[in-house]
Amino acid sequence: MISRALAHLGIAPLDRFFKDGGELIYTVPARLDGNGTFAQVRLPLGVTADMVADRRDRLAANLGRAKLETWPTEGTEAGLLDLWVADKGRLGSGAGPWPLLVDGEVDVFDGVPFGRSQRGEVLNAPIMERNYLIGGRPGQGKSSAGRTLCLGCILDPTVELRVHVFASNPDFDPFRPRLSAYVKGDDDEAIAAGLAELRWLRDEVTRRGQLLERHGAAKVTRKLASTVRGLHPVVVIFDECHEMFEHPQFGSEAGSLAIKVIKKARKCGITLVFLTQSPTATSIPKDLTRNCSNGVAFAVADQVANDGLLGSGTFRQGIRATELRPGEDRGTAVCVGLTANRFELVNTFYVAFDEDRDEVTPVIVRAMALLDEHGRSVPVPLSENDKPDEPRPDHLADIHSVLCGETRVRTQIVLRRLADLNPAEYGEWSFQDLAAALVAAGLAARKSDGVMVVRAVDVVRALAERDADGDDADE
Repeated sequence: MISRALAHLGIAPLDRFFKDGGELIYTVPARLDGNGTFAQVRLPLGVTADMVADRRDRLAANLGRAKLETWPTEGTEAGLLDLWVADKGRLGSGAGPWPLLVDGEVDVFDGVPFGRSQRGEVLNAPIMERNYLIGGRPGQGKSSAGRTLCLGCILDPTVELRVHVFASNPDFDPFRPRLSAYVKGDDDEAIAAGLAELRWLRDEVTRRGQLLERHGAAKVTRKLASTVRGLHPVVVIFDECHEMFEHPQFGSEAGSLAIKVIKKARKCGITLVFLTQSPTATSIPKDLTRNCSNGVAFAVADQVANDGLLGSGTFRQGIRATELRPGEDRGTAVCVGLTANRFELVNTFYVAFDEDRDEVTPVIVRAMALLDEHGRSVPVPLSENDKPDEPRPDHLADIHSVLCGETRVRTQIVLRRLADLNPAEYGEWSFQDLAAALVAAGLAARKSDGVMVVRAVDVVRALAERDADGDDADE
């Protein structure tokens, strides 16, 4: 049946192949796979998987299925076609009730129940060492999916949850008692608070990196999160994040900080979740998509939005949320990163929160009771008074240290030595970061023999002037 369907797609080299009596090679013969059938086909010369994906509607018709039930995608090579075909009518059955709706706790190191895959399996969304980008057209389930993630997270009493909603909607209002931070609004003040959150996260990543180093650990584990103060899991939500990234005054710095934090947060027990109904080329920084491990795309309008949420090239490979129908497929998302599979088509769990039914608040009441049972309060960051033994890195002093008594040192060597000195602080530093640190001290790299260098005499003078200013202030 699959061979006959492929033979009538109107792809010229495929038509010639069958006309000449060719027979397809099935590298994985058609077999049952959950609520459907999977097969992998070696396509003939001149035919690629994306050619087949472009004719999904015709392929679905040939197989007697709806488009949503037919998923031709690129395998490990462009000439390998992965084809999954749902049993007729099975995808419309929904995800069913959320498994934690009535009782149960969560260990975020094991993930939280998120939805049911196209194969009918309940999928746990991984939280630790992950970051999320969730989006789609308005009203398709984006905020509901974000709420479901949050509800699961707060059923782990060690989790600190922080929420920024850059709109005036009530989607996260019931969470207030369990939140360590909650800002709502789309005015400049709310956007500035979001930028301040990213600055705090940048500093928090550095602090946690130093704490991990003192404990001889490469990353936050369940044991460390439960026993070491200041290494508990932190989940931060930025809803309608495009409002922040497109802000004329704060957008550029917000995008830069978000990317920097995501690159470092994985090992530090910090998870960032970005939600947007406007995934465009300007609203989501490209490097944000590249560095977000998990993408969740509800129905989107075009290839730009699809690849902005799921990753560059996913549309070409046949992983397409553009095939989801607005309204009809509400609550269904194309996801990458949830499992080891290249993608999942997920019916997300819906926990009702509207004027007719509120299933969210009872879960939050349970979450607050869990805190009491475990003798905990709502987790909060360590205050400055809690960490007197954790001074902030002195950039100027560290630069002086890595000059190693040399008269002048090339900037790339300074960067390498700084990274060796304090990987948590300087491991991701670029030339721009070094230049900013020098400017903050009233210095600048200079050119010597055609290369940019940092001069020891400049650094020593700046340190002396700073110390002198400090003495004057003390007097």
